[in-house]
Amino acid sequence: MNWLKKYYPIILCFFPLIIYIITASRTLPWGDGAEFYIAVRTLGIPHPSGYPLFILINRLLYLLNTSPLFLNSLPGIFTCIAVLFLYLIIFRLTEDRLVSIILPLFFAFGQEIWLQSVAAEIYTLNLFFFVFMIYLLTNGSTNKRFMPLLFFVSGLALTNHLTSLLYIMPILIFVFLQKRKSIRYLPLALIPLTIYIYFPVRSLTNPILDLFNPENLGQFINYASGKAFYYRTLFFSGPYIIEQLRQFLYASWRQFLILIPLGFYGIFLTKDKRLRSLFIIMLILVFGYSLLYNIPDKQGYFLPFYALWLIFIALALSKIIPRCFKIVLLIFPMISILVNYRLCDLSQESSLDDLCTSIYESSQNNSIIISDDYFVFCGLLNKELDEQKQIIPVSQFYLKMDWYADQLKNNYQELNISKKIHDILEECNEKLATVHGETYGALSKEYCYQVQREIVNANIDKMPIYFFIYDDASWPKSWFEFYLEDRGLFYRFHRELIVNSDYLLNFPKPEKYQVDKLINTDAITVAKKFAAAYNRRAIIRFQLKQSGTAISDFNKALEYYPAYSQVLSNLGLAYLSMGDTLKTVKAWQKYLEVTQPGPQYNRIKSWYNQLTKP
Repeated sequence: MNWLKKYYPIILCFFPLIIYIITASRTLPWGDGAEFYIAVRTLGIPHPSGYPLFILINRLLYLLNTSPLFLNSLPGIFTCIAVLFLYLIIFRLTEDRLVSIILPLFFAFGQEIWLQSVAAEIYTLNLFFFVFMIYLLTNGSTNKRFMPLLFFVSGLALTNHLTSLLYIMPILIFVFLQKRKSIRYLPLALIPLTIYIYFPVRSLTNPILDLFNPENLGQFINYASGKAFYYRTLFFSGPYIIEQLRQFLYASWRQFLILIPLGFYGIFLTKDKRLRSLFIIMLILVFGYSLLYNIPDKQGYFLPFYALWLIFIALALSKIIPRCFKIVLLIFPMISILVNYRLCDLSQESSLDDLCTSIYESSQNNSIIISDDYFVFCGLLNKELDEQKQIIPVSQFYLKMDWYADQLKNNYQELNISKKIHDILEECNEKLATVHGETYGALSKEYCYQVQREIVNANIDKMPIYFFIYDDASWPKSWFEFYLEDRGLFYRFHRELIVNSDYLLNFPKPEKYQVDKLINTDAITVAKKFAAAYNRRAIIRFQLKQSGTAISDFNKALEYYPAYSQVLSNLGLAYLSMGDTLKTVKAWQKYLEVTQPGPQYNRIKSWYNQLTKP
């Protein structure tokens, strides 16, 4: 039994790992993981600040197996190692083995941690570095054995994510104040930073993914420091802060459930006052910066905060719950697994890959596909690397960057990048240098449109140009002076107005993408886009006097999205045109059940009442 007592923390560490691997995404995930996979596959350069350690570790895995599953499983490994060190930290602070085991297990199956552990993201590696540095501190911050390792790990953390500075600086200052001679270990923190040399060296070879082109010293410094995203930091806006607080509280609830308030009590139970002060400072820094950083997918930024809060919760539980009742705490990890499993299970989630496959296979060879969604762009680029149809994927987001225009010109000789584009970008650089915040975002989007407009104008006469719009619920018919031909999931640019023609649709079966049965928000969005494509083709077929096939398409759209009110309305009109009033009434009855009152609702209700009069 002694060996079991010694090694069961490690054994327990494998339980979350097994669950993570079972639930990990098997394909390109939505989010930065799609870009990271391309960067790993091509030894490319992702968005700033590059995350070189994460990319190179994953590259080693990629050499063993090219499946995205391997990359999506790695964050789970980092989480499990962090969970092991959380056990050691909590046990050292509380000397309570049951709490030390159960609480990290509960943490591992919290919704935020779990979701970050089953897709290729860098945040769990950042969590590991943070927890490991806290472990070194709690095991003797002035111990000479730990000093070199502490400084070296701080340097490694900086090669993964720059927000690690939010805990590295307080920790190193804390150590320096305890032992001033520790400054001599500072060079050990600089050694890992040499990993960043990968970027200028690799950029010189012009990989297919070469964001911000960090070849010379100035571009490299701007890239590694994340200068391109400075405008998103310290976003002081009342409504924005209120909304972010709401989202943070909701995410914290999903992570800790009813145990959240105990963390406040745990703060006062930290015996070492200096350590308590350090923890509070790091909490404030991580929370404040993350809250004011204006990006949509920043849940991972809060992971160090959650780890510290777990430690405080553990201190409180070890104090207030009698020893004989602590086994009851096992209910919390079990509840977390039961509540979060379905939502965090990405093993069957392949909506990005399915969407990009459908777009790619519907596109002609030797064409251009412009995407206003960066992750769809990554998925299309991955398809082109696989199948080589000579399709040029273009990211609308980066069209405001002069380096991107140069890369498009160099990588795709057949693409015409006119001088006017460089003039637009020169003006763009001058104006963006004088603005920030929301103004920066709006102005940069305007210049993206201008560059896209010039690319379309310069190339539309020699190759098909398609446009994927993520949010196209309004079904646009034109874009600036160009007309848009509907092609289902995307549009084709034309100079002249043309009549929409029939086209093929090849989507996954509705059984996989029925909106009512889905829980993943990205999958739901894709399912609705499949339904919308069938609806639009049905309208085109109806206009072409093909009522039978139009009705078939309307019904197919409803297989994906049974409560699609617009389709139900259109289906009723199609049946009415064929004289089938019984099916018209049935379709409109369903429409009235699922639709909110409004002008269209009132019209359908009026027609429905006329048809159902005795």
